Amino acid sequence: MKRFDSAYILAGGQSSRFGENKALVSVLGEPLIVRLASQLASDGLGVTLVVQNSSDYSQWGMPMIEDGVPHSGPLAGVLAALRDANRLGIQWCFISSCDMLDWRTEWRAALVSAVLFRPDSVAAVLSDGTEEEFRPFPGLYRSELWGLASDLWREGVRSMRKFHQGIGANVEKCRLERDLLPKSFNTREELLRLLIEKELD
Repeated sequence: MKRFDSAYILAGGQSSRFGENKALVSVLGEPLIVRLASQLASDGLGVTLVVQNSSDYSQWGMPMIEDGVPHSGPLAGVLAALRDANRLGIQWCFISSCDMLDWRTEWRAALVSAVLFRPDSVAAVLSDGTEEEFRPFPGLYRSELWGLASDLWREGVRSMRKFHQGIGANVEKCRLERDLLPKSFNTREELLRLLIEKELD
């Protein structure tokens, strides 16, 4: 089975707080989804987009799957990614939201290291170590979760937090300093702040 070389980007959200599709917003001269996919590909990952409407992204020629459950939040996209990875014989897949400005190679290394010698692990996520923090993306997820995830969905689970509670204690947390954690946005103001911070770095 393929291991640690596949990534899915969730690009099927409504972006209701942002006012338009966040995945297509121009960041430093290119659509964010293209920027993020290029960075993942440069890190040796095969990238598939998880979308609501493939025609929105067809001009870039990237592999796509549709999540099939419109307006149901990121968990619907995760289910689609896990189902696809399982079908293709991909043992583990990285799953990212579309609203991250950058991808860092060290995140991949940290996530893989967290599960490599832990056979009971089903997922790994990044964390600053605080109990209240919840950061499901980017994460490394075992495709065999597809069956359990489907059961949880049928039971009415719709949030990523409840999904993580449902998959149990075998989710590894990779602790990083807060400044090194992924940065994402929901509003135009948050995007502007992140771009200013990036310029100052």
